[in-house]
Amino acid sequence: MTLRKFVLWLPIMFLLSIMLISSERISYSATATTIRVSPSILFAEQGEHFEINLTIMSAVDVYAWQVNMTFDPSVVSIVNAFLPADNFLEGRPMGTIGLQMFKRSRSVLLGCNIKGDYEGMSGSGTLVTVELEVLQKGESVLKIIDIVGETYLLDHNLVVTDPGSALMTEDGYISNIDHPPTASFTFSPAKPNVNEDITFNASASYDSDGYIVQYEWNFGDGTKTNVTNPTTTHAYSTAQTYTVKLTVIDNATATQLMKDTFNITGMLHTWYELYSSYSASVKLLVDHDIVVTSVSASPTSVTVGEKVTIGVTVENQGKNTETFDVTAYYDGNTAGTKTVENLVANDSETLTLTWDTTGVTPKNYVIKAEASLEGDANPGDNIFQDGSVTVKASVTSFPVEYIAGGVVIAVVIIGIIIFLWRRRTPKTPTT
Repeated sequence: MTLRKFVLWLPIMFLLSIMLISSERISYSATATTIRVSPSILFAEQGEHFEINLTIMSAVDVYAWQVNMTFDPSVVSIVNAFLPADNFLEGRPMGTIGLQMFKRSRSVLLGCNIKGDYEGMSGSGTLVTVELEVLQKGESVLKIIDIVGETYLLDHNLVVTDPGSALMTEDGYISNIDHPPTASFTFSPAKPNVNEDITFNASASYDSDGYIVQYEWNFGDGTKTNVTNPTTTHAYSTAQTYTVKLTVIDNATATQLMKDTFNITGMLHTWYELYSSYSASVKLLVDHDIVVTSVSASPTSVTVGEKVTIGVTVENQGKNTETFDVTAYYDGNTAGTKTVENLVANDSETLTLTWDTTGVTPKNYVIKAEASLEGDANPGDNIFQDGSVTVKASVTSFPVEYIAGGVVIAVVIIGIIIFLWRRRTPKTPTT
């Protein structure tokens, strides 16, 4: 569809919407469908390109949609818009009619609909992805216009749903006025025991244009704490691996534009979740824990009958000295097994296993290794897979002595033929 046809199509759709509204054909569902800008808050420097998604939540029978989004043209500009491969309407067998985009000075009008005689789509997903560029330092609301005829949905009977109790909108916000802080932390000891105090140190966190006022810790075991100091301690009662998340909050206050948009007084917590969080895994020491840390094969291409060397490195991350077997595999087949004896805690060992490819079917094989230890607290890290080996069919060679013998016989035969031919050839008489 050309831009001219698209521009002509817009008022037709608007008139259709008004007609449908006046005939009271709109039926509101119990749960409101929501069109939102995602992510809701963004940080981007001048000259930076970024993408947002217009997503739909809790939709029912959507056959076509139109969204009008405004922005501050002095701060951002629309670069492009496209339908992602998994866009919301793409689930219909005939797919969707291509995205229609109409740029205006302070807004962009976007629309799309299903082609074919099908019911609309229900559920949640991405309507469209929009690429923008930051023109200068500043801030802008990415506002979905919730006015009749500007943003709406159509079902397969062309019944319109305009913003209201059945169609809600949620705006976005882009800024580079204030820089979000950066979160980082370390912890010690590196391999703590159960019920041992672990010191978490967030001194490496910083804020380039302000200062950090709060450190929010989520220790991954259901325990959370908010403190004003960069260090804190925590102990775990169960031996497992925990994901610890730190979110740092600075002294920035919301601008008037942000206050008016989101009805807040401070920076949205979303701001910090997106840009000021850091996570790390804390693994507690247990009695028995063997880890396969690497596996390699050399050479990676052989002929049937040749040997492959497989190197496997294992580490004892438990508390006790361990004896256990390590097996190397090519696909699901055993390449070889070796026993590691008396590997002490915090130590590692590299084994060398030999895989004889005699009788192996020629093809490409994935190589992996597995350590077998009864009572291992974390059996998921006992297996390591990496790389592959190509086994090629052998080429049958003809023995060299046979070739030499054949050459000798051929020479003898040729000599006999020449001798007999000369004897049978009459001599020319001399005069």
